[in-house]
Parts: sequence; structure tokens; C-alpha cells
Amino acid sequence: MDFAICNIEKEIKRKKQIKFTLDNNEKDNKRKMEMIQYEALKLKYTQDTATVVVIILSDSITYGDFISIFDMCLADGHNRYASWDDKFVIFGEWPQKKIEKSDFICFLCNDVLTIKQPPLKLTLIDLVKNKINQYYTPQGLYVLLGWFVLLTIFLISKRKSSMIKSKNISIAGILN
Repeated sequence: MDFAICNIEKEIKRKKQIKFTLDNNEKDNKRKMEMIQYEALKLKYTQDTATVVVIILSDSITYGDFISIFDMCLADGHNRYASWDDKFVIFGEWPQKKIEKSDFICFLCNDVLTIKQPPLKLTLIDLVKNKINQYYTPQGLYVLLGWFVLLTIFLISKRKSSMIKSKNISIAGILN
């Protein structure tokens, strides 16, 4: 048994279950599908996360019946559903986070500004990236990086040549 399936089954055991079994009776399956759709939509719009709809699939159902459950979930806009072995589960939707409007009073201009979304707190790295992107193009940064590489190579080679000259002078002093 897969780790994810174990977690899903543990989660389902903690919740109230509305169970349906689909079998080879097409007429009953059609009514059951209507009830499944009703219960799933009820979970979605009431944002009930304590209840799940569990559909047990018998071996005698058709592939079309199985796909119709997926189609129903897509058509109704369900975001949380799972399928494994002979089970299909539809979960309730999580409540959406409410965005609070805040009125910000501008002290300098004596106006009331409505802020729809709270401002994001940027990290230092994001602030630096924004400033760099605001003033420099990628090609300009590549040229700048190239100049730094050339400058360091020049300084290293100049330092090595001065070290070689000092060694030559000391060797020449020893030979004389």
C-alpha cells in the first residue's frame, strides 16, 4: 500500500462518511450519481471539511461510469477528490481566506486610500533583484561580469609577474 493512500485513508476515517456503492444496475446508478452530485455540491458550498463522499466501485461498473464521476468533479469545480483501488472520495472545500480591506489615511494629502491587498513584505534579496532589474538589462550585467573577470585576471597575472621578477632578482643576487 502506498504512503499517500495510507494518509488519505487515515484522514477519511476521522471524518463523517456519506457512502454510495455503484454496481451493475444502470437505473439505480443514475439516481445515485444525482445524489452523489448533490451531496458533493453541498460539501463544496457549505465548505464542510468534516464530511466526505465515499463512492465504492464494484467490479461490474463500466469504464464510462467511472469517467463520469471524474467529469462530474471537473464540471462542478471540485478541487479535492481522490481515487484508488475500488474507491473514489470527494472532499469538502477549504474555506477561502478572506482578504480584509484596510483604509489607509494619507497624512500629507488628507485623502483616504483603499488598499485592496495588504502589501507584501519583500526580503532583502528580492529588493536587490527588483532594483537591479529596474535599472540593468541582463546583457548589461553580463558585460559588467565580464569586466570584473578580466580585471581579476589582469590583477592576478600582474601579481604573479611581480612575484616572478622578485624571485629572479633574488636568484640573480645569490648567483653574483
